[in-house]
Amino acid sequence: MIASSDSIGAPVATDGAIHLGWPVTATGLMLGLAIVLITIRLLRGPSLADRVIALDLLGTVTAAAIGLYAVARDEPVYLYVAMAIALLLFVGTVAFAYYIERGPRPAPAASPEDAEAGS
Repeated sequence: MIASSDSIGAPVATDGAIHLGWPVTATGLMLGLAIVLITIRLLRGPSLADRVIALDLLGTVTAAAIGLYAVARDEPVYLYVAMAIALLLFVGTVAFAYYIERGPRPAPAASPEDAEAGS
C-alpha cells in the first residue's frame, strides 16, 4: 500500500518497499532511445573503429538495461548477468585496441622453396 512519497517524489509503500514506477519507465525510455541512436551509428560507420565503439556501447547499454530489469523486478541474480556482459565487453575492447596498436599482420613473403614447389 502506497502511503507517501520521498523527497524526489518516488512513492514509498508502508511496508518499507520502494515502488519505482516512473523512474524505471523513464530510464527504460532513455535506454531505448540510446539503443536506437547507437544502432544508427553502428550502421552508418563511417570507419571500423566507429562501428566497434558503437557495438561496445550497445553492449554497455544492454548491460544497463539488464541492471534496470534487475532493480525493477527485485531480482539481483540478473546483476551477475550484467556484470558478465560488461566483463566480456571489456575484454573485447582491449583486444580491439591491441589489434589497432599492432595493425594487421602482413602476408608472409613467399620463400624460394615455395616458388619451386609451385612450378
